[in-house]
Amino acid sequence: MRIILTAVGVKMPDWVQQGFYEYQQRIVGDVTLHLDEIAPARRGKTTSRERMMQEEGQRILKAVPEGSQVVALDVGGRQF
Repeated sequence: MRIILTAVGVKMPDWVQQGFYEYQQRIVGDVTLHLDEIAPARRGKTTSRERMMQEEGQRILKAVPEGSQVVALDVGGRQF
């Protein structure tokens, strides 16, 4: 199984990279973990937050390989 963690942002802070690599090392067997960084939307004085989120969402969906199962992680989300 291949797990792809897709995140908006490039050049993640060191603590994010360290945490990702820590978990990457913990995964054993037939499972691999890959980090896919998506460039954030351009921020301008007149660009609305909703438009930026929509643009970033489209970029994320384009990065998802066909036939993949998608799990969204959100701070404000709820547990199953």
